Amino acid sequence: MLNSGSEVTLVDSSLVSSLGLCGRPDHLVLSTVRNHDELEKGERVNLAVESLINEQPQQLQITGVWSGKELNMSLRHQRVAGNKER
Repeated sequence: MLNSGSEVTLVDSSLVSSLGLCGRPDHLVLSTVRNHDELEKGERVNLAVESLINEQPQQLQITGVWSGKELNMSLRHQRVAGNKER
């Protein structure tokens, strides 16, 4: 899911790895609700995404996606009715 109101798009490092992407090294400062800042090491990659359920999906290019190994992100996956082979 993309959040148009966020300052950065995050993806789990397992996705970057499984896609065989190589990004450029980068750092990200994460601020918590308790005003605690943490410097995280990671990388920036570019991705293209599209719907799996539309008959004529359009690709969306996402640049500068940040991925880090130490992020504690939920890996919930949305189930779809059918599986479209590409």
